Amino acid sequence: MISLGTRGLKSENASYKDAKRTCLKNIFSSDNFDDIILREYADLDPVLQEIYKVIAAMESAGVHVHRQLVIRLLGLQADQVAMILSRLEDIIHEQPVDETRGIYAWHGRHKVIMGIVAEHKYYDTNKRYDLFDRVIDSISPTYDIEIRTIRELCNVESGLSTLVDLKEQNVLLRKMISVAPGERVPRHRLIRNLIELGHFDAADTEIKAFRSDFKIDAPTTRYRINLATARAIRSKGLMHEDRVVLINKAEELAVDAARKYKSIKGILAAYCEVGIETAKLTGQSRVFDAAIVLLKKAEEEVGDTDISKMISRLERRMSAIQVEPTELEIEDTIEE
Repeated sequence: MISLGTRGLKSENASYKDAKRTCLKNIFSSDNFDDIILREYADLDPVLQEIYKVIAAMESAGVHVHRQLVIRLLGLQADQVAMILSRLEDIIHEQPVDETRGIYAWHGRHKVIMGIVAEHKYYDTNKRYDLFDRVIDSISPTYDIEIRTIRELCNVESGLSTLVDLKEQNVLLRKMISVAPGERVPRHRLIRNLIELGHFDAADTEIKAFRSDFKIDAPTTRYRINLATARAIRSKGLMHEDRVVLINKAEELAVDAARKYKSIKGILAAYCEVGIETAKLTGQSRVFDAAIVLLKKAEEEVGDTDISKMISRLERRMSAIQVEPTELEIEDTIEE
């Protein structure tokens, strides 16, 4: 049996698991805990190390790890599985997901431990890219658990987001789209990345392709607004008056979208962004004022704390912009 072996976890009686949980809880706060986990890793056979680190990295990236995926990814033989799990006892656990289809989830004993292994063994960006590339190549879209993996890899906080280079992300996103053309999430992420990179024509092409394959949904509508806004403020060589025209077009898109998606925070936030950029270009707060009213209404109706934080951030940004008073504000001042 493989154990931590440094905090008295030597008992093989019925209280072993309770003792281990107490031990882990205590040593999570220790500065030396990484060393404990890495020494344990170093004591494993090279084959087991490879399996351990790959599962740790996939799990930390949001991949829904399961037996068949690991077999495909690492080229293991099915008759090796029992031996592998036995030798990785208390490190990797298996749980049934769909026994009729032979799907069994594999996961580590604790996300903190798996995170430590993943961080050290895949610290190098090239190694992470290679792993994601291999995972995508190994995905079978007929399995629901692997479709969910595709979506999780597109998460803005983990998965492909750990690759700083958006162009590298896009290569993998296009591969995902090829593997699972019916999935919307990789397409959303690709459009978002293209806008961030300033590849406006390419983003527009992807939006049109999305429209051809699916109906335009709320995320894609948000990216249409973001794209129109980005064209207005980031396109090179335009006159100020042309930027104003383009931001007005972005406003038209945002107003139509806000009517259709009344409580979708992403849409309303994009509308507010149009308002902020309009204020920068024209000195007028009219667009932002209209947009923030709708976002506050959504806050009341939905009760999402994220919307409250979003409102605070947007209002702080708006308050830093010098805007001209409206005619109504001028009249109120005169009356006072």
